[in-house]
Amino acid sequence: MPKILLQPLYFFAAASILLIVAPLLGLFYWALELANYLSLHSAAVLLIIAPLLLIAGKRLEAAICFAFATMGILFVMPFYVPTQPQTSCNPVQRALLINLLKENRDYQRVTDYVRSANPDIVIFEEVTPAWDDALRDLRDEYPYWKSVPRADHTGIAILSKIPDIEAEITTIGGNSPPSVVSNYVLNGSPVLVIGTHPPPPFGPIAADAKKLHFQQLAQIIKSHDGAVIVLGDLNMTSRSSLFQWFVHDTHLRDTRLGFGLQPTFPVSSPLFRIDIDHALVSSGVAVQSRRLGPDIGSDHYPVELDYSIQC
Repeated sequence: MPKILLQPLYFFAAASILLIVAPLLGLFYWALELANYLSLHSAAVLLIIAPLLLIAGKRLEAAICFAFATMGILFVMPFYVPTQPQTSCNPVQRALLINLLKENRDYQRVTDYVRSANPDIVIFEEVTPAWDDALRDLRDEYPYWKSVPRADHTGIAILSKIPDIEAEITTIGGNSPPSVVSNYVLNGSPVLVIGTHPPPPFGPIAADAKKLHFQQLAQIIKSHDGAVIVLGDLNMTSRSSLFQWFVHDTHLRDTRLGFGLQPTFPVSSPLFRIDIDHALVSSGVAVQSRRLGPDIGSDHYPVELDYSIQC
């Protein structure tokens, strides 16, 4: 292979390796955290480059590319390893996470989807005043309702069929958007359901605010004596070092394990779609199913979680 063709391969290989390694150090510098959005794509690029380098006789360089690509593949594999079915004596409930997209005007498609999915709890994100009005059509089916609509992307709401649920919309971590912190009791077992939508870490100030958000969110979770469910567009993938710290500190479990990676955003670009909409649960929650909903006019797919609270 001519040297002039090797140079671009070396450049893209080096850039891809950097994007795979950088998220591991994201807690130390905000810009490195941004690489978590492209780390899996970078592994795919290395899988293309490595055979080309091997054909060119560059065995060491090819081996390095294969090694770093393997890092990305090994991270994804646990999501596709079948898990043992989890059982519970409590009934199965369904939670739904929907990022509406404030520019979306397909109100009927959203309400029709919610009715067909028939969840017990729905967390809506990017709730604008217009969306707040449109979603009132669901109030007959969902008597418990609390919302804080906003003109930007930070509005949030909770709808529930659970009669004794209590919810508070509060700010976690100072300058973060509002979050929903709700509680209910099922057959004597306390359940905490949190809906949250922290900002993306675009810049050092936003990155510090996001880190503070998850530190305080972790404190709320660890102070709860019972089952915990966290739903939200967390604006980071599971390769993020902040995400890894959060699940380790709170002992929450990613509900995608055994169900696949399920990337949610952006709907319009399958090739570059990433997993930033999450459903995390504590050890007291038995996951029955985790899947994505249909295209509802948003740039995010909804997340459907079927769970039961363990006795």
